This record gives sequence, structure tokens and C-alpha cells, in this order.
Amino acid sequence: MKFCKYLLLLICIFGVVIVLQKSTNAYAADNNIFLKTNEQGIKIDKVNEAFSSDNEIILYTNSQSYKKPDKSLSAATVSRQFDKYIVMNVVYNPDSINISPGGFVVSGIGDGAKWISQNLKAGNEVKIEGFTLPEVITGPSITLSNGNKYPIDIINKDREENKIAVYTKNFGDYTKPFTENTCEFIVVNGVVAYKNSNGFKGTYIPANGYVMSFTGNNNDFINQIQVGDRLVISKVDIPTTTDENFKVNSITLNKINAFRGTNEIILYDSSYGTSTKTNSYGYEVVVGSEGKIIQTGGNDSNIPQGGYVLSGHGIMVSWLQNHAILGSTVVINKDRKEAVVIFTPDSYIDMAKYSIKSAQDNLDTAKRQFLDIPYDKVQSLIDTAGQKLPALKSQIDEGQYKDAVNTVNNIKNDANNAFFMAFESVKVENRAVWVRPKETTVDEVKKHLDMLKDLNINTIYLETYWGGYAVYPTGNDIMQQNPMYNGFDVLGAYIKEAHARGMEVHAWVEDFAVDKPVLDRKPEWANLDRKMNSNGNFLNPSLVEVRDFLSDLYKSLVKKYDLDGIQFDYMRYPLPGGYSDDYGYDTYTRQLFKNITAVDPITLHPGDALWQKWCDFRVKIITTFAYRIISEIRSIKPDLQISADVWPNYDKALTDIFQDSRDWTKRDYINNLIPMSYNIDVPPVVKDIQNTWAFAKGHSDITVGIGTYTGIDYRTFLEQIKAIRDTGTNGIGIFEFESLFNGGYDKALKLGVYSMPAITTGNPVNSINVMLDEMIRKINAVYVKYGGMNDEDAQRYKVLINKAKPANDGDMGKSIVNLLNTINSDNSLNAEIKKRMYSDVTKMINIIDGFSSGKRFFDNHKVKEFQVELSCDNIKNNKETPLKIKALFDDNNSQIMYLDKTQYSIKSSNPEVASVDEGKLKIYGDKGESEITVDILDTFKYNLERGANKELSFIVNSTARDIVGASIYGKLKTSGIYENKVMLDWKTDVQNSDVAGYIVYRNNNEIARVSLNKFIDENLQPDMDYVYKVSAFDASGQIIDESNEISIKAKVSNNLANKFTDIDSCWAKQNILALASKGIISGYEDNTFKPDKEVTRAEFVSMLVRSLGLNGKNPAVPSFTDVSPNDWYYGAIEAGKQAGLISGYGKEFRPDAEISREEMTAMIINALRKNHVPKFLSKANISVLDRFIDKDKVQDWAKESMAIACDTGIISGSGQCSLMPDAASTREMASAMIYRMLNQMSKI
Repeated sequence: MKFCKYLLLLICIFGVVIVLQKSTNAYAADNNIFLKTNEQGIKIDKVNEAFSSDNEIILYTNSQSYKKPDKSLSAATVSRQFDKYIVMNVVYNPDSINISPGGFVVSGIGDGAKWISQNLKAGNEVKIEGFTLPEVITGPSITLSNGNKYPIDIINKDREENKIAVYTKNFGDYTKPFTENTCEFIVVNGVVAYKNSNGFKGTYIPANGYVMSFTGNNNDFINQIQVGDRLVISKVDIPTTTDENFKVNSITLNKINAFRGTNEIILYDSSYGTSTKTNSYGYEVVVGSEGKIIQTGGNDSNIPQGGYVLSGHGIMVSWLQNHAILGSTVVINKDRKEAVVIFTPDSYIDMAKYSIKSAQDNLDTAKRQFLDIPYDKVQSLIDTAGQKLPALKSQIDEGQYKDAVNTVNNIKNDANNAFFMAFESVKVENRAVWVRPKETTVDEVKKHLDMLKDLNINTIYLETYWGGYAVYPTGNDIMQQNPMYNGFDVLGAYIKEAHARGMEVHAWVEDFAVDKPVLDRKPEWANLDRKMNSNGNFLNPSLVEVRDFLSDLYKSLVKKYDLDGIQFDYMRYPLPGGYSDDYGYDTYTRQLFKNITAVDPITLHPGDALWQKWCDFRVKIITTFAYRIISEIRSIKPDLQISADVWPNYDKALTDIFQDSRDWTKRDYINNLIPMSYNIDVPPVVKDIQNTWAFAKGHSDITVGIGTYTGIDYRTFLEQIKAIRDTGTNGIGIFEFESLFNGGYDKALKLGVYSMPAITTGNPVNSINVMLDEMIRKINAVYVKYGGMNDEDAQRYKVLINKAKPANDGDMGKSIVNLLNTINSDNSLNAEIKKRMYSDVTKMINIIDGFSSGKRFFDNHKVKEFQVELSCDNIKNNKETPLKIKALFDDNNSQIMYLDKTQYSIKSSNPEVASVDEGKLKIYGDKGESEITVDILDTFKYNLERGANKELSFIVNSTARDIVGASIYGKLKTSGIYENKVMLDWKTDVQNSDVAGYIVYRNNNEIARVSLNKFIDENLQPDMDYVYKVSAFDASGQIIDESNEISIKAKVSNNLANKFTDIDSCWAKQNILALASKGIISGYEDNTFKPDKEVTRAEFVSMLVRSLGLNGKNPAVPSFTDVSPNDWYYGAIEAGKQAGLISGYGKEFRPDAEISREEMTAMIINALRKNHVPKFLSKANISVLDRFIDKDKVQDWAKESMAIACDTGIISGSGQCSLMPDAASTREMASAMIYRMLNQMSKI
């Protein structure tokens, strides 16, 4: 028997529900339809409807879907074979039902299911009586979205009455004109994209689809078809190419009104809320109530009434950017969770209208904000764009799609230009672009610099090393010049040509990220993960050879070239490959850590007791290199601008890449910090800036790195620049050159934000005077002209601004601060103008702070000591060793730098015994001794502390192959003995570079492992005897040297604490005594402590800062308006603010207000977290507060701190049942809290 070919159409039982009256025989009551087989028969209850009772049999003849009932069912699939209907299969409780062409399915529930199971088997012949089954369609057909299938009568031929026709591009560009008895549908990608009932010209036939034509009495068909419906055409050849006029793309929605996860697309409608509340790492399109896309880009979008938002993340961002075009129609099928985006020629009109509206809205906003832009020119462009709309509509109506595309492009161009021009350009700004130089001739360099100069860029961050090669002749065997340059010095060419154009060049160096060619030459330098794999790019920052290699490379660079700055990138470890798949697991680094902790870090994982210490260890490796290399560069060229590209997630950077840029910045090592905020939205950029200013204020200026390589849309990119300026930031860095120009961003920049040239902030006096002149110009040209300021105020502010102009860098701070305060306190100013003027002056203060921090760095960064460093082991075994001269600084105990060979001279008293050549000390034969003398030259640019010796000398004994005075034996001594501490040091004449660290012993017990040759033991008891000794170990952990022993007696206590006459009954007596013995607290002249006296906010912060040994830097502008430099507590409050321990009430600190228990607790917990005490780092369990009867009095901002404090025993409440969070704190309570904090830090 010949079987017909199956064309199975899937019926998803979880589809649309048709609600019916619950009647067991609802269909059968009016119809006598029977299923018969082998003389057995049963009545059919319904045809193509949903189950509505517990006992039914239903006949399905098409692919329409119904919801599967909760109860079990049986179904028999029946196929037409010639003129008979044969049961093919009987299934139990199927999830879906397939119907063969011309066949049917009988499905039963309850008694109906039982009958099917008992009476129908595969191979049975069955009949349907009382109902005509559909005929089999064997030729071309069209299946509608409701499952109904119809034959196609005509293909690419003239229409006939009451016939269904299909037209493809083979017929031509258009169908023939038609009258009102015809309706046609354009179908693209199987989706109805357009309905045409106006046939004066026929219907456009898309190259990527076809046209369905219904003529005559076909209203039944027409009413079943809507735009967005899916149609399935069979046995018709549809030639498809691309067609820009009709585009249909669909995507499956992951969720509706739910959290947006990785690589998901979510639909949010107004039932979700007023906005999507999404984070900044996605892309959204807003669909209006008419089903058209009215806005693209951004996140946390407002949800329009009657509309919705499509929100994508990850790969879905690209889908939305590519397919969800402004003006497109979107059709949602919530049952299938499908979004269909349809772009037709009509979409061009909507696109044009929305573009014009957006430009007009942007201009109106600029007017309200009194921005300095050419208002009339912008409005003229918008009006010109609007005048082209009628022509566009006419072209689309006439089917002149090519002309329409040109017109809409012209409208968009006008609207976009108007949008771009509504952003102002400033006269002072660091405008930088990262450039990877691929030029091999001077002419190519000139061409690219001319492009940048024309764009009013003033700073080039030139990639100096990339792909494992340098861009200039280095003379270095490890980092060689890239052969692609064929000897051409592209760096030298850039510097010369940029300077000729008034532009700066900063060497962009990538530190530990060197790439494969370098690691091929030095594989032992690779940074390894815990699986002992390298990522192929990163050097091991702990290796002495690596640090010396980079140091020599950079010092050679800045000596050779007239650079304006050097920018450090990749000052960090590689990004981890996954959870606990971090780097730093080479045997050398692991051994260094093991030397200190006795634990191999490869056994550690997040959450382990020593994990934080292992993270801190790697942070210190990076930080000490930063200290070193920056100090070395500045010692050669003090005026060179130092910048650093850093991760703006500063907390995560500490544990993921071990970068602590906050530390470098707060210590004034950085002139210009560059947070890399490469986002495709505005809010995350603003957040990164706020997080950066939180610690950089008063220490460094900021340039914000934003990226064109991300493919960000032009408008959002410009909004990012505006937002950067609004934060008082003076610098914008664009990553990078190729994407900037290839992506067309240069045109958008040149029309608005970069339309005017700008000078850099390098000369602060000149910069500030230009900015003040601009403020005066805007008063006349904008504020007064457009009604935001009256003539009297204008004259008053012009006088104030002129008075604020500095004559020199010593004259900048006070007058600018006074101007800021005047603006801030002037409530008569227009709010928008006040905001703009305040922002302008804030930028000036940030320039002053950046300049002052650089000056302060040199004032504080004084050398306290020079040392000679060499390897005693190499002398003994090889008779030669590298010799280095290092400087130690008074302002940073962790700071060590090595002098360049041009900064010192060396001579030998007996060259036949020993000499120094090319940085190496060599000894000869067995000929006695020679004195080596080192003189520090004036080419070394740092100031020296009083007593620092610029002349060093040591004796070389060639007979013993020894350096006299290099051993620590006989060097251990004390430099201060007190009641509870002793200061030890074991400084040698020559520092043995074989020493990796020291072990300090007290009374034969190890008490510490340190890297410096000094230690303070703060855990002594007064009037007690102690014996000390020190051993030196090498990188492998082996003891290689030992000191002498010394005995000391701690001083007798002056018994200051015992003079307190009023603490005998205090519950915190021991805490008070302990803090008093350390000088953290003191009493009153009458020998009282006054434990019940209430403490002010200023007093407690002073105690807290003193207990932690913090020293702050006083900024140009106080952090709080009610704390002045003349107040006794000014230094303590600034130190607490800079350390991130305290915050105020807006711009006030309220120093004289009594501190509450919850305020004090918050500061204490903050200090413990800032000091990385492990058990205070986890998220609080707020429920621990439930046991206190006054838990509701705890303010929201304090709940986390109070919960942690209760959970860890820092506080226990009053009487174990109340917290009294708003009660004032006493001196006794404050002492107890500080003692507990120090105890948790193991400092007491």
C-alpha cells in the first residue's frame, strides 16, 4: 500500500485557551457526530475546541492549539490512506498532538480517554459520521497563524475573482493596481509586515518575501490576518535576497516583567512599574502605545502608559541595536513569548518624526540650562528637518523608496546635527585619545595628528609597547622595536609633530602586560594561575628581574624623549579566569608568602582565614612597584605628568586584580587618575566618577576614560561627556583612535562638545584665568541675553570674577574658594545658572588640588637615607654582583626606589682589588681590600631630610670575598624604649639583596616577620626585661644571616592612668587604662577622666583617628562647610574623611553635636572594614536586631553597622534588651568601643 507523505504540524497544547461553558455535551447537543470502528462507536462532543468537562471526546482537524487539561487524556492519531482513515498511534497524556495532512486526531478525557484506550489500536480503520472532514491540499498552500490551511490558486499571474494569489519578485516590483474588492499583505521572513487595501498603484513586492492577494469574497480570510501574524507557505518557490525597505526579525523573550539576567531579553510593561529598574549593563528600546519604537538606548527606561520596554543584556544588546530600529513596529505574542520587529517604509516617517522631536527636546533642555550653544543655528536645523517631512510622506505614498531613504537620511542628518550642536564646548579641558601607532612614515604621522588636531584633541596617549614590541628603537634585547617599523622611530615623530601642533604626548606604557614575544624570550617571567598556566601576556610582578627590567626600560624612555607625561596601564595582575582562578601562583611568589605565614597560598581559597592576607600580599607587590617606578621617573623628570589607567570598581580591584589605586592617589603619586569607564550608558560613568572623586579629591585631577570601541550610539556618547563635565571633571580620554574615526564619532564631537579648541590643565594659572574669562563671557552672551541674570547681578559677578584671577600659582587657592562660597550662598541666582557657575569654579579648584598635590608630593617625599644594595652570595661565589643604590623616604616606609646610573658616581680606592663597571661590582684575585665610595649627584631631584648622607662607602675584602658591614650581626640595636614598646633596627652599611625578609625573636619566641630592617614591638609590660634577636632569610626561606642579641628593660610606667580618680567603679576601667597607656586618651588637670561626660562628634573622631595612627592631607577646600582649618579637630576630621571612615550631613559635619551610639558604631564598623578585618567584611544579618525592643529606632543607614556590631560583640545593648541607638555616647562608652576595635585588629 502506498502511503501519502506526512506533513506534521505541531500543536503545542500549552497555547491559547478558548473559554467554553462547562457542559459535558455542549457540542453534541446540537450535532450528531460519531466516531466508528469495528461496529463500535462513540459520540464526538466537540470539534476543534478545548476540553471543558471531566468526560469528553474531541475531534481535532487542524493545527489550532488548546491548553492541555490538568487531568490525563488519551489521543489517537489518524491518517488518510487513499480513501480510508487508519489509526496510526494511540498515545497516553501527550504534550503535543501532530495531525497529518487530511487526517485528524481524536482526544479523550475521563470516560472518553478510557474508550479510546480500549477500542482504538494502530491499524484500525475508523470513520467519522455527521461531519465532513477537510480535503487534503496537495498543491501550493498557505497556513494562517490560527492553523487554518488554504490552497493557493494563482502564482505570479493576473488575479481572478474569489481566488488566493501569491506574488514574488519574479512578477516584478509591484502587483497590479486593484480596487476595493482586493486586499494584499506583504510577508517577510514568514511574518505579515504590511496590509495594503489601497490599490491605486498595486503593492510593493519585497525582494526578501512575497505578497498574498485576496480577491472577491475573501473577507473571511482577510479578517483572520493581522500584521505580525506568522504564515507558512508551502510548495511555492520564494526567491529571497536583501531588501532594506522591509525587515522582519523576531526574538524569543526570556521573561516578562522579571529580573534581567545574563544574555537575556525581557519585556517590561506598565504593570511592572514606572521604569524597568535595570542596571547599566544593557540596552533598551521603548515602544509607545501605538506599538512603535519611540526611543532607543539606555537602561532603567521609563515605561510608557499603554506601551512597554524591551530590555537586553549581553548578546541581546547586539540584537536590539541591529534590529530594533527607531520607528519600527513591534508585535508581541505573549503566549509564544515572542517579539517581532517590523520595519517598513512607513517606519521612515516615524523615524524622522522621533529624530526631530529628540533634537527639539534636547535644545529645549539646553535653553533651560543656559548652555553656551548657538541656539538660533540649532533651531534652524530642526526647522529645516521638519520642512522635509511632507516630501518624505509623498515619496513613500508613491513608492519612491530610494528617494525616501535619501530624504529620511537628510532629515536624520539635520536632526542629529542639531542634537550634537546643543552640547557646549569648553575652553579648558584635557582632551585625550589613546593611539596605537601603526604609521611607518612621518607623513602618516602628520596625517593622523592633523585629524586629531582638527577635532580639537590636545593630548595623545601613545601606546609605546604593544604586541610584545616597542614602537621606538630601545637598544633592549628583551623589548625590541617592532620590525614592522623598519627602524622608523614613530614615537620620536609623534612627539616632534604633536609639539609643532601644540599637542601633548604621554607615553602609554602597559607595565606587566607585555605579550608573547617578551615571554617567549623570558618564559620564566610569566605570571601563573593556580593551575600553573600563563595567559601569555602578563609578567610576574614579584620577580626582582621583572621589576628591574621595567624600571630600566621606563627610565631610558623618559631620558631619551621629550615626553609630556607617562601613563601607567595594567599596573595589576591579570583578570581571573573564574572563581578562585586568580594569578600569582608561581613557586617564587608562593614561597615569599610562605616565608611570612608558613602557608602555601595554593591551598587557600576565598573564605579561608588567610585568604585576605594573600590578597593583601599581592596588592602590596603591585603597590610597592607603583611607589618605586613613579618615584624613579620623577627623580629624573620632576615635571613629567604621571597618570594611571585604573579599574573604577575600587573594592573589587583589590581582590580580583590586586590593584589599590586609591592608595597611590591618596599618597599624591598620581597627577591625573584615569578611571576606565567603558560603558554604553551614562549612569555607570557618573557612578565611576563619584567613586573616584570620593578619594581623589584634593590629591589628583581626573580624566575619565570612555570608549568608542564599544559601539555606543552617538547621542549617549555625547551625554557621557556632558555628565563628566557636570561632575567638575576636567578631562576626557577616548579609547581609541581607530574606532573614534571609523565609527564616525569625530563628526558628532566636532559639531558640539569639541567644536572649540581647548588648552590642557598643565599650566594651572593660565587655565584658571581662561576659565574665569569664559565665566564673564557667558554672563554677557548667555545668562543676561536669555533672561537668566539681571544687569546688576551680572556686573557684581564680573567684578568678583576679575578679582579672583590669580597672578601666580601661589595666588590661586583663596580667591577661587571665596568665589565658590559666594556663588554657593547666593540664593538670588537662577538655580540653573548657579549650578553652572558652581561647576565652573569647582573645576578650577580641582585643577588647584591636582597642582597642589604634585607640589606636596615633592615637599613631603624627602629622602631619609641612601643605601647600597648587592648580593653577598654572588660576590662569594662569582666574584661579581649587580650593584644598586636605593633611596628610602620619610613619608612612606614601604617606599624604596633605585637611582639611575646618571644620578650617582662610584669610585674604588684600589681598582686592582675591586671596581664597578656597567652597574656591576667586580673583585679580582686575592689582593686585599678596597673602599668603594658612592656620591649622590645633583641630577637626583628629590630633597633630603636633615642628616641624610649623600656619600656612602663600604669595604670590599677580596681575600674573603666579602663585603665588610653587610652582615646584620652586631647591627641590632634600639632607637627608643618606652613603657609598652621598643623600637628596634639593624641597619647595615650595605644591604644584602639576597635577604627577602627578617624574623624578629623576643625571649627566643618568634613575634614577627618583616621586610624592612626595623621593627616596633608594642606589646611590652612596663618595668619588664626582654631579649631580642633577628634572623635574615632568603627567598627560599633559608636563614642566611643572624644578628647579635640585645637585652632591654621596658620603662617604668609614669602611672598616668592611675591618676584617674573617678574610674574605679567604671565597667570599662581596664579599657580606659589600656588606651591611656598608649596615649590615645587622656584625663583632665584635676586627675579625673569624667567617664560619664558626653562626647561630641569631633571628639570621638579625634580619638578614632589617633587610635588608628591616621594622618590626613589638608585639601584646598575643607570637606565640610562647618569645619575650618582653624578648628583644633580639623586635621582629625579631614583624616577620617580621606580614610573613608566618616561622613557628614550633606555639606555639614556638625562637629559640636553629641555623637549617638549608632553614629559611633557606624564609624567603628567602617574602620574595621577599611582595615579588612575578615569577620566584619561579610553582609550583615539584620535579623539579629530583632531581640532588642527598640530596634525600630535604628535608622536605615545604621542598621547594617548595628547588626554587625551586635553579631560580633562590639556592642551588646543596654541591659541586653535595648540598643538606645539615638542616645548620646559617653567617654567611657567611646573608650570601650575603641578598645574593642583595636582588639579586633590585634593592635592592643
